[in-house]
Amino acid sequence: MNDETRFAAKVRALLDGGLKDLDPAISARLKQARERALARHRATGSVMDLAGAAQARGMELPEPSPWRLWRSAGVVALALAVAVVLWSQREGTLDPSELDAALLSGDLPVRAYLHPQFPAWLQHSER
Repeated sequence: MNDETRFAAKVRALLDGGLKDLDPAISARLKQARERALARHRATGSVMDLAGAAQARGMELPEPSPWRLWRSAGVVALALAVAVVLWSQREGTLDPSELDAALLSGDLPVRAYLHPQFPAWLQHSER
């Protein structure tokens, strides 16, 4: 006997023990409801997936249509396009023309940026 079976037996014993204090009419209705539930459980099987549950109730699941597939793909593509546009427009990004304008309008001449000691000077000036 595994843990689940023992737990179920304990719960059933507690519930059955509580029936002694109930009104006989309520007890009879609960017994009928329990029997109906057990009969329905035996008829449909112990483990059912979503499709099995729908078929047991007489329902049919809709077939996936190509329109739904294309619509979903369109939504994903649109979301991806919006994400790319927002990512490319974030602050701090300069396109090449803005970078050239910043270099030419700065205090240092262009030759200073090309000097081999420029990174060392830049680190020293940040302190």
